[in-house]
Amino acid sequence: MISLSSVFKPYQVRTVTNPVKITSHIQPTEPTDSDSTSSHEEQQQAIDQTVVETMLADAKRLAEEIVGTANQEANAIKDNTQTEIETWWAERRAEDEQLVQQATETGFTTGYEEGVKLAEAEVRQQYEDVVTQAEQLVEQAFIVKNQIIAEAEPFLLELSIQIAEKIIQKQLSVDESYIKELIQKQLQRKREKGVITLCVAPAQFMLMNASREELSRSIDAQAELQIIPDASVQDMGCVIRSAFGTIDARIETQLTEIKKALYSVLLADEEVK
Repeated sequence: MISLSSVFKPYQVRTVTNPVKITSHIQPTEPTDSDSTSSHEEQQQAIDQTVVETMLADAKRLAEEIVGTANQEANAIKDNTQTEIETWWAERRAEDEQLVQQATETGFTTGYEEGVKLAEAEVRQQYEDVVTQAEQLVEQAFIVKNQIIAEAEPFLLELSIQIAEKIIQKQLSVDESYIKELIQKQLQRKREKGVITLCVAPAQFMLMNASREELSRSIDAQAELQIIPDASVQDMGCVIRSAFGTIDARIETQLTEIKKALYSVLLADEEVK
């Protein structure tokens, strides 16, 4: 309900400062006393009627002006209110969109950072797993290598001895002077007097007997060298006997001693490991 105080404002109320003066164009006659009284009353009524009509017209016009002004102000208030409401909603939507955008950006940033951290953790874990597996493989490889070497060493040693034996026999069969050098070195170990017997393989007897003088220079001058064939000597080595003992210089015997020495070293290494 609209209050009249907000509709009828002070500047809209007008007071009549110049009262309407009504004049009559009818020239009065000289009335009698009764006629004068009646005519005066009629004139007064006419005047009152005119004043009332004038006041009503003024009131109607004033009311129309007041209503028009009130309608304009109401429309203005309505327009202003609608504008304020639309502005408020626009600001609210803008704030909501900004909040949504911030929340989205925050969520994206948080999700991205968490994703990066998770990816880094996964990569780090995979790297550590790969390193661990590599270390285990290397350790296992060393173990397998040592096992292979440990299992292969006796075989390789035996194979090496066999190869060496064949190489020596090959060398001796090609170079007969090498046989004499080997026997001379063994004879030099018997620096003693008396009879020194040199036992050689039957196949080598003729060669060694022909070289008796050369071989004799390897022993003491007062010692006597005897060269005899011995069936126990199967290779190009020899067996030297004297009153002080025997030297087994057969190739097979020497390789056997070398093999024993190498096996002893191998066993010592395994005990250390």
